[in-house]
Amino acid sequence: MKKTIFFIVILLISVTPLFAKQTTEDVAISEASKDIKYVYQNIKSVYRRNPNLVIYDFETPTGNHGNNMSDYIRDKLANYLQESGIIPIARDPKDFAMRDKELYLEHKSGKFNKETIHNVAGLWGADLIVYGEVKEWNKAYELTLYIQDINSGQKFTYYHDFSRSSKTEQQLRRAAVYPKVALGFGTEVNNNSYDALAPAGYVSLDYNVFRGISLGVKIFASYDMNENSSNFVFFETLALLRVYLVSPSGEPGTGVFIEGLGGVSIYPPSEYSIGKNAGGGFGYRAAFGNFYIEPAIRIGYPYIFGAGLSAGFRF
Repeated sequence: MKKTIFFIVILLISVTPLFAKQTTEDVAISEASKDIKYVYQNIKSVYRRNPNLVIYDFETPTGNHGNNMSDYIRDKLANYLQESGIIPIARDPKDFAMRDKELYLEHKSGKFNKETIHNVAGLWGADLIVYGEVKEWNKAYELTLYIQDINSGQKFTYYHDFSRSSKTEQQLRRAAVYPKVALGFGTEVNNNSYDALAPAGYVSLDYNVFRGISLGVKIFASYDMNENSSNFVFFETLALLRVYLVSPSGEPGTGVFIEGLGGVSIYPPSEYSIGKNAGGGFGYRAAFGNFYIEPAIRIGYPYIFGAGLSAGFRF
């Protein structure tokens, strides 16, 4: 029995990383940095020196004034480039106010044209200037990257898609819209006694009260296979308080969690009676749109130990 429990734990720990995914906007920015490196190296061979590179702004669906998306993309690109030895010219947006009032106003509005790009390049002595825009498409975004060689006028364009997430919505200073209610069905193997494992089925319902906190209920029905217990059905009705610790996607109500469980049990021996039930657990919720998969482990009394997998829908 102990070996069985050990292997179940190892299995759940092994498969959990498979559900994790990188923050999608960061993946798009990382890919965009590779485009810049490629163009930079080609231009460098023509110039026969390190070209001066400036990373300018990125237009966003909500404009650049009052949100952090453009700054976030620019800073991430600069970090990726510096890691590969390409040092962009330092650019402080406040310089616009001191050097060129018109450029400063365009920077705040998040709207710029071809003339603006050339003026910015001249302001910082750039050979290459990087800029772009974030477009919104239904449930996703598209990062359009422009890399322009100021001296030759040649312009390179690249596109990278990324899905909507609460992180993106926060960067754009929008109220994040995400599913808060989750209904799922699962199977579990648990210990109602030290002598035998019990297969179980359960239904769960939870509500995301805050970004990282959920309240809900789980109802279990276990079949105790212990021969000494005359094989009985064991029922549990448990309230849950869940705290999400880490969410690779940045979306509320997903990722690694810990939870507290408490409620009542209905069980024999001689006849069905009601007893106390309490414990805790941890797991991982991987969301794919409105669908989710969730491996979880719990320990407590009187069930001792349980390891299960559930799936369901969020709405």
